[in-house]
Amino acid sequence: MLWANEVAEMRVGMCTKWIDEPFTGVGRYTLKVLSHMMDLEPSPEFHLIHMQQGGDPVYGKATAEHVFDPTMGSLWWWSQDRFCKNLSSDLDVIHEPFVGFRARMDCPQVLTFHDAVPLMHPEYTTRQFALYFRRMMPKVVDRADAVICNSEATRRDLLEHYGADGDKVHVTYLGVDPPLVEDTGTYSSLEPYMMAISNTKMKNVGFTIREFASYKDVNGGDLRLVVVGTDHTGLAEGRDDVMVMDYLERDHFVELMAGAEALLFPSHYEGFGFPPLEAMSLGVPTVVSDRGSLPEVVGDASLVVDIDRKGDLSEAIHRLRTEGGLVAELKKKGDARFREFTWERCAKGTLQVYEGLVG
Repeated sequence: MLWANEVAEMRVGMCTKWIDEPFTGVGRYTLKVLSHMMDLEPSPEFHLIHMQQGGDPVYGKATAEHVFDPTMGSLWWWSQDRFCKNLSSDLDVIHEPFVGFRARMDCPQVLTFHDAVPLMHPEYTTRQFALYFRRMMPKVVDRADAVICNSEATRRDLLEHYGADGDKVHVTYLGVDPPLVEDTGTYSSLEPYMMAISNTKMKNVGFTIREFASYKDVNGGDLRLVVVGTDHTGLAEGRDDVMVMDYLERDHFVELMAGAEALLFPSHYEGFGFPPLEAMSLGVPTVVSDRGSLPEVVGDASLVVDIDRKGDLSEAIHRLRTEGGLVAELKKKGDARFREFTWERCAKGTLQVYEGLVG
C-alpha cells in the first residue's frame, strides 16, 4: 500500500475518448469512475488522453490533457497506442477502459473488461467488435498488467475465453446513481403497466412479449407492457396491450420506469446490468434472467427466471400481480441492494488496483 503523499504524486494516464462521444455504457463508466477518483483524498495526478478537446468539466480537474490526431479515423486505436506509448515513460500507470492497448507501455497498463458479448453472443454485436475480441483482445489481455472486471461472472468469462492469469484480474463493481424523477404525468394514462427495455436484440424482447401475452391470455385485465426501444420480432403488432415507445430521453425514461409495476429484464447476457438496480432505486420490483452477471448483481432482491423455460416469466408476472407481500419484500430488499453499489466504492477499488501495480 502506498503512503498518502505517494498516492497524491502517482501519475495516472486515462484514455477518455469514450466520454467525448454520445453517451454509452463505457462512457458513463469512464466518466463516473474518473470523477470519483479525482474526488478522493488523496487523489493521483490524472493525465487525460483523447482525440478531441474535451468539453466535460472533468477535464478542468485534470493535471494535464493530451490530445492526439488519429492518422485514420477507423484506426484510431492504433494512433492511441503510439501516442500513449510516447507518454507512458512519464506516467506511473496507464488505463484504457474498453479496447485496451496492443502495444507494451513503459509503465504498468490497466484494462477494463466489461463483458464477453462479442465472444459468447456475436449475433448481438457488430462484426467489427466480434473480430476485434477474437483477434486483438487476446494480445490486449496478455499485455495488461491488471484487468478490471465489473462482476465475478465477467471475470469467469474472461478467464475461460482468454486463459488470463487470475491473479491480475480484479472485480470492481460499478456504481448506481438513483435517478431524479420529474413527475409530469405524461405516462399516467398508461397505468397499469410493466416495462421492458429493448435497445438491442440481446435484451430478449421476443421472450418478454410472448410470456406477457401468455399471462394476459389466461388472466386478462388491463395490464400493459411498455417496451422502450425496438420490437425486433414484430410480436407487438396487433396487440393493444403491448406498446413500443422507441427510444426515450433520459428524463422520460426515468419517469416511465418510476411508474411501472415492474421492470422485466430477461436479457440473454449482461456484464453488469444497470437497469434492474436503477429500478430498485425507484422502488420498482424487477424480474431478471438467470444469465450473465444478473443473478449476482440483484442478489435476492429480484425474481430470477429461466429464459429457456416457457412460462417462467409469465408466472413471475402473475406472482407480482397477486402476492402483495412479495412486492413489498422486493421493494424493501431492492432499496437495500442498490445502495451497495456506489461509484465511490468503485473508485476506491480502481485506485487500489493502480496502487498494487505502482507499489
